[in-house]
Amino acid sequence: MKKILLIFISLLVMICSLTPVFSSENSLQISGVDEFLDKICLNSDANIRIREKMQESYQAYLEKIIPQIMENPDYAKQKMGIKIGDDEYEIAQIRDMFVLDMDKGLLNSNIITIKYLNQYSKENCLLYLFSDINVFDVKCIVHGGATFTTDGTLLQGDELTASRVLVDDKVYEYLNNRTQLKKELEAKGETQVQDIKLFGIGNLTFLYVKCYFKEYLVKLYDYGDMILPKIELYELYEASEIMSAFNDIDVQNSPYSQVLSKLVLETKPAYDTEAESLQADGLLKGNEKGLDLLKPLTRIEATAILVRAMGYEDVQTSQASYFTDIQSDNWGAKYANIAKDKGIASGVGDDMFAPNDTITASQFATLILRNMGETPDWQTAINTFVERGLITSEQAEKMNLFTRGDMAKIIYEAKQRNMF
Repeated sequence: MKKILLIFISLLVMICSLTPVFSSENSLQISGVDEFLDKICLNSDANIRIREKMQESYQAYLEKIIPQIMENPDYAKQKMGIKIGDDEYEIAQIRDMFVLDMDKGLLNSNIITIKYLNQYSKENCLLYLFSDINVFDVKCIVHGGATFTTDGTLLQGDELTASRVLVDDKVYEYLNNRTQLKKELEAKGETQVQDIKLFGIGNLTFLYVKCYFKEYLVKLYDYGDMILPKIELYELYEASEIMSAFNDIDVQNSPYSQVLSKLVLETKPAYDTEAESLQADGLLKGNEKGLDLLKPLTRIEATAILVRAMGYEDVQTSQASYFTDIQSDNWGAKYANIAKDKGIASGVGDDMFAPNDTITASQFATLILRNMGETPDWQTAINTFVERGLITSEQAEKMNLFTRGDMAKIIYEAKQRNMF
């Protein structure tokens, strides 16, 4: 009986001694981290089907390029690292060189513009600068790499619209072993992650981490550690802290970062006064972030605001949506229908409106000019506003990223000139 009691006590002591370890591990389960990073890391279980589609798409591509490589003279093939022999021997080498390394594939998110990164990080809305373009960059075992869509389709030539992300082997290790990131998030009091993205600017690569109140960045790659040398690799910083590092005089004067620094630190006006005037007139509504003047404007948001500003909101229109990509019960269907009825906006073709696409300054100016009976070029219509003195050329240039603030400026000036 005593032996049994001693064994029981020993087991109890061992369990108690292990409990802190288990608790420590559990405390690192920051909600969302694994889910988002699994989407980014190609070798995760979440991307099994995508890897299969990649292989199919890539093999079809290889069948096309192998004959082209084989047509090259021997000296050109040797420069590629191919040992000369019979066709079968050379083709086998080419296939080996171009095998995809699925452990070294990452989902890269594209930035709309490098300009204004510091300004947007200070306003805690860096997420607004990410486009909808996401691609997988996958390295080959020996030679180069390939880029794929999020469904595994190989991209070639002009289809490659996303900026490339520079990484090394340590980046893959960091993204696959999430312990350090979780510990640093825990240390900052975070318990849940809302989004994670991988992106590059110039020779820098960052991991973007969105939490409820704050945005963070981790510097994953810095060519020769020469662009932002005072920002440590693999350390979690608030986004504004990293972007503010471009203010450092050494960074601004460095030949490796002076051009990039100038772009990152550039600011665009928010046009608060004009926006508040429109809000007072009931034309501009806010959201949970207030007037949110740095937010890029979507086509349906722009259309709705213009319909209200032009006094058409109560005009009768069809109860059924004219556009296949807007449901009839969607809040925007009414505004898109009215805009089409009035000849302001006709959509993007094939009965589509593309409601969630961002609108450009020239596209927005086009809607106003059409309401005046004019037929402007939708690609250059903003120049008409410059010529007529509504905005300056400098203001138009900074509308390259068209925001709610830019929209407020144009509507305000147009109303001042009785354009509607």
